[in-house]
Amino acid sequence: EERRVGKECRSRWSPYHEKKKRNKKRKKQKRQQLFLLISCLMLVLTICWYVISLSSTINSKENSKGDSVADTVQLKRVGSVSRDNSRYATGNYANVYNYLNSIKQVANNGYDMVLEKDGYYRMSSADKYSILQLTDLHITGTESSYDSDLKAIKAVYTMIQRAKPDFIILTGDVIFGTDGYDANDGIRALNVVSTMMDNIGIQWTWCFGNHDHSFFDQYSDDIIASMLAQSTTLRMYNNNEEITGYTNGTFELCNKNGSLIMSLILMDTGNMVENIDGTYGYDYIRDDQTQWYEQQVNRLNAKNPNAKSLLFFHIPVQEYINAWNSGTVVFGTKREDVFCSAYHSSIFDKVVELGNTKAMFCGHDHLNDYGAYYNGVELVYGKSIDYIAYTGIENKTEQRGATLINITKDSNYSIVQLQYE
Repeated sequence: EERRVGKECRSRWSPYHEKKKRNKKRKKQKRQQLFLLISCLMLVLTICWYVISLSSTINSKENSKGDSVADTVQLKRVGSVSRDNSRYATGNYANVYNYLNSIKQVANNGYDMVLEKDGYYRMSSADKYSILQLTDLHITGTESSYDSDLKAIKAVYTMIQRAKPDFIILTGDVIFGTDGYDANDGIRALNVVSTMMDNIGIQWTWCFGNHDHSFFDQYSDDIIASMLAQSTTLRMYNNNEEITGYTNGTFELCNKNGSLIMSLILMDTGNMVENIDGTYGYDYIRDDQTQWYEQQVNRLNAKNPNAKSLLFFHIPVQEYINAWNSGTVVFGTKREDVFCSAYHSSIFDKVVELGNTKAMFCGHDHLNDYGAYYNGVELVYGKSIDYIAYTGIENKTEQRGATLINITKDSNYSIVQLQYE
């Protein structure tokens, strides 16, 4: 009876238990399905987040890269660069900054001198270029000489407006640094030059002269680099501590296809050096610099053996004396002695030996503006700007101006001496 009752009970409740089992199974399946769905959804969301983040990062990098290029172009093309010069525009020197603020962009071809991945500056935009050499501006940054600075700035602006060059090379003594020179005046002079060149908007480089060194040599390389970085249009290499001098560098001019046409090689002639007799005289291009020059020429020849180069520096080499005395003078006048170093530099002999450099350009001697061939190389004095370094030079006009160098696709060049007044 008990067994029958129990059996009846089991029989009676069996449908219930089966239904309960089925419901339990369905709930379990639903939970599994829900878990699987949530897992899939989380996976999809994770993938989407990753793709969005990656895309954002790439776009950010591309935009950053684009902004950098755009900024360079924009700063080069605008009429003026926004900077706070109020602390420098004091007293009579406010007249200088009033004029600087009036300087407008000089329209040229708009080519860019770009620092490429291989570490060299290169302009690859055309089959011909114009390069303007300016030298010996002698900006003082001093209250007492503000008028001379103002005249020099006006002269520079006028020459650049007239030439509209693709690139500008300042071959030294841009700042009138001297012994005991007030560093604050030098900093203001540097700000004046940077402001002027950025407002003009054409890219430029700078080969230091002895007076530039008198100012900059009191600072470390890192500080000098930060000082120079205030100009957005300046194109200059970081100092190579393995070579004598701060401003040694090569700038390549290429055609639209990227083939080398002409190279512009800058070399630093330093400041002063002790002579054999214990006196001090002008420095010169040292042997390690000559070795560096040979390495650069060999590198450039490997790219295009038919392309030539032009060499720029501040203090003339001794061969400038020989060029005037026994070479073939093609233009200009020698109005003062050639104030070169008492030491003979090996650079000219190496230039003749390699046969790559067709002409040399210097400054330093403000009254000389001649060009002469000597041993197959043209040695050129650039016209100067100076209004203060020489006694009475503010009243002299024949030497003042700039040197325009026109370069063609077949690696030839021509020189035009531009008179200011």
